[in-house]
Amino acid sequence: MDSRSLVLLVVALWATAARGQESPLPDACASPPIPPGLLGNLADSYPGWTAVRLTDLEPDDRELWLKSSRATQCPGVVSGRFVSAQTPAWAVVAVSGGSGNQRVMVLLGQPGAKGRFSFRTALAPESAVRPAVVWALPPGEYRMADGRLVKTKLDSIVVEHIEAGALLLVWKQGRFDRLVYSQ
Repeated sequence: MDSRSLVLLVVALWATAARGQESPLPDACASPPIPPGLLGNLADSYPGWTAVRLTDLEPDDRELWLKSSRATQCPGVVSGRFVSAQTPAWAVVAVSGGSGNQRVMVLLGQPGAKGRFSFRTALAPESAVRPAVVWALPPGEYRMADGRLVKTKLDSIVVEHIEAGALLLVWKQGRFDRLVYSQ
């Protein structure tokens, strides 16, 4: 075998090997801006439940998330001033169970005593075929699916089932209102 054939063979083998390797997915849920302790407190308070991570999404949903303006954010955690203009909080989409019997809920984590987070339910557990993602909208006016215009004074939580629909969770009179959101 001459040197040119050997070089071509090495290049072909390298290209084949490189194509078979997938680059690891970034884990935006493992680093700031998620505060230390939030996800650990979630696991302690809700055994068997975890925040949605990029690897939890179906391949087509993952691809859409990575192409969106939120690609560097954790799909299961978002911060905002959801219940008070003075106090930050974190909305967490938590999942439990495997495919076929998966459950999803949305929790609101707020800093509490001794660096721990307290949680309240923003959206009760429900069965889901695919996990949802979460993101925030600033105070403003938003059009709902039924055509209504809703004005919010605080940040709002958007719970989205990619390519299926989204709910807008708006804090009002001590609880979250669920509104079908039209993007």
